[in-house]
Amino acid sequence: MKNRSFHIIILFFLSSCLNFCVGQDNSKDKELKVNESLYEEVQRYIGYEDLIYRYTSVPYDVNVNMNLNGYFVEIGYLLLMFLPILLLILLRKHSLYFYGFMASLLIMLIISVGNGVVLGPTGERINNDASSVQSFLAENTIAGPELTGNIYLFVNKLYKPFDAISQKVSGNFDHVSYPFMFILFIIGVLLVYKATEKLPKIDRYLSLFLMLYGFMWALFSGGIIWYGFLVLPLGLILVFRHFLSRTEKETSIRLFKNIIFTGALSIWLVLCYVARVSNIQIIHDGAGKNLIDQPTLYHLAGIIDENQVYDSYFNNLSSALAKINAEDQSLIYRVGTMFPLLIENNDIRLYTDTLLKLFKTIQNRNNTKEGITAILKRAGFKYILLGLNIPAEDKTPEKSLTKKFNDFTQILYDNPEIQLLSTNRIINKSNDPNNPILEYNVFGKVYAYGNYAIFEIK
Repeated sequence: MKNRSFHIIILFFLSSCLNFCVGQDNSKDKELKVNESLYEEVQRYIGYEDLIYRYTSVPYDVNVNMNLNGYFVEIGYLLLMFLPILLLILLRKHSLYFYGFMASLLIMLIISVGNGVVLGPTGERINNDASSVQSFLAENTIAGPELTGNIYLFVNKLYKPFDAISQKVSGNFDHVSYPFMFILFIIGVLLVYKATEKLPKIDRYLSLFLMLYGFMWALFSGGIIWYGFLVLPLGLILVFRHFLSRTEKETSIRLFKNIIFTGALSIWLVLCYVARVSNIQIIHDGAGKNLIDQPTLYHLAGIIDENQVYDSYFNNLSSALAKINAEDQSLIYRVGTMFPLLIENNDIRLYTDTLLKLFKTIQNRNNTKEGITAILKRAGFKYILLGLNIPAEDKTPEKSLTKKFNDFTQILYDNPEIQLLSTNRIINKSNDPNNPILEYNVFGKVYAYGNYAIFEIK
């Protein structure tokens, strides 16, 4: 009965796979037409590799935070490290599965590194091709970048056959990648099913559910981190249950598990502490120096008021917020920023266009500064909230979001109908490096980049 149920499941997924294959347009003569804003939003999570390999890189991208910026999406390497080790330990007495899984891990390593990027000493991205890496190595003689670059060059040679296969059979069309994902899923289920046959039922069921959830997550949400949070507790529960279990009879395996588990976990905790108290991310000069938010404590103690708290985080913000909140009908055009909760009646006054889809539509109809301003004004918009770091969020190879952002800021520049209310960007108006003349502004020679600007449409 169990084997019959298992075979039914396999047949179900095979039939679904066939349905996906037939449903996809596999004509490569047609241009790939993409909704630009949707493309910019979704693919910044899943990456921009060739489609057949894009899904296989999701575990790596998500765990080591390759595609997004910020600590709030930092998972670490524990799951990426322990789950394969766990499977190898469980499959060690099944040579065919064991060596097959080892070969799969090696292939995934070649693919993920081969279509990845080289990171420079300050986090800059260098294209993963021979000329770019060699040029980078010529400029840097320190051991870290040189070693990393040479590893990429070596793996890139191993990756070339895989790249040729991808370009030939898939490119950016789903008629190959979906069957590929289904096949990987079925192989993974077989591996987990075989590896967990002697484990308690709860471990087997949790493992199979984790496989199914991870598959659905990668396939239908493109690895968007918010939808995969259930993977974290489930994966960690399985890891901790097995590595802390005392049921292992082989002394050498038990010792190996203890050393690997305690060692890797200790290193991870130390790295987390270092990342928290140091300026390793080079965010700004004060990053990591304070473990507590001083303005919040001062406000709770009654030393400063609410407006002073806002200004301590975002210079000059409170005066602009006071002007916006003095009204309750005028509309606000928001491009980035984190201020909606500070605005009265934000549910009916605020229109968010972070990916500038509406602006692109308006621009296609009227590409003049005066015309776009008039359209926004007639639509009822009186204020513009602008996030200055939006280009940093643009991961597209074409830099389409950056281009739209630059076009939008050109509408704001030297526009008599638009007035700057506040910003925390500082520009230097002096050409003498020894005598800077500083002022808060958006346009000019940047002295301190800042992260927001608020404008008023007159």
